[in-house]
Amino acid sequence: MGSLPELTAGRLLSTWQVDLPALLLVGVLGGLYGWGVLRLRRRGERWPVARGVAFAVAGLGTLVVATMSALAVYDRVLFWPAALQNILLDLVALPFLLAVLAQWSRAEWAGTAALDHRLDRELIPATPSRPPLQGEADRVRPWWETEDGEVARRLRREGQGPPGYP
Repeated sequence: MGSLPELTAGRLLSTWQVDLPALLLVGVLGGLYGWGVLRLRRRGERWPVARGVAFAVAGLGTLVVATMSALAVYDRVLFWPAALQNILLDLVALPFLLAVLAQWSRAEWAGTAALDHRLDRELIPATPSRPPLQGEADRVRPWWETEDGEVARRLRREGQGPPGYP
């Protein structure tokens, strides 16, 4: 088995190595996740604590175990640790992290869609001669009538924007 001692159950649990690129990736992903949750909470939206725990354990924890535990130490010496690393990274961590990213982007989109709907009502009011068109929120508005425009600021001041928008 090369220069490493034989892998036992005790060594499987106690042998670790620091993998700097993986540690940086875990730090960046955790920081981005925390920043996204903070943005949602500032807008007044709830993000379940269970999702955060699941992200930390099943997502980031799986990355740490696959890249820094005994699996990483013995992956060049034994076949099965390398195979288990691939399974953890390809079939557990990556799909889980992508699913969490999809949920987060859906929450971001929902806040923007609510503001778009209110902007469309304000910018193109329906009249008896012109009923609202289906999908008006999908039309293109001039740059000065977007989320940072005066109409959007007035809607937010009047409390008609999505919760938490300044």
